[in-house]
Amino acid sequence: MNKFLRPLTVLACLIAGGSLLGQSVTGTWKTVDDRSGEARALVRLYEKGGRLYGTIESLLREGDKNARCTACKGDRKNQPVKGMQILNGLEKVGPYRWEGDGDSLFDPEQGKSFRSRVWLDPDHPDILKVRGYWMFFYRTQNWKRAS
Repeated sequence: MNKFLRPLTVLACLIAGGSLLGQSVTGTWKTVDDRSGEARALVRLYEKGGRLYGTIESLLREGDKNARCTACKGDRKNQPVKGMQILNGLEKVGPYRWEGDGDSLFDPEQGKSFRSRVWLDPDHPDILKVRGYWMFFYRTQNWKRAS
């Protein structure tokens, strides 16, 4: 019995893990507002020096196409949102999981930075979970892989 159980167990593990096999968080993602369900932007995620970064490539809502960061302070004040870096230096903590400190996720709409966590949904590898933390409160958005 044990002779047959071992290969089946290995096969089951390969099938279960196969949904994420070859997937990566890098690439272009469509951000989706967790409150309205509306697609907002395309963000390109990339690795540099073993860390994860993300930049807004385009804004999808017609009224936002030329949006500027009016809520921002410092160097970002009134800068175009398109082209803005919103994920900054997240560290890989697992095969499909990244985490960052208090300045790793930037929300141009609020003009604020947050501690963050990013991971692929294990059941849907074309869904990226993006969570921002403020103290012990958090908010999670599901971004969709852009085709």
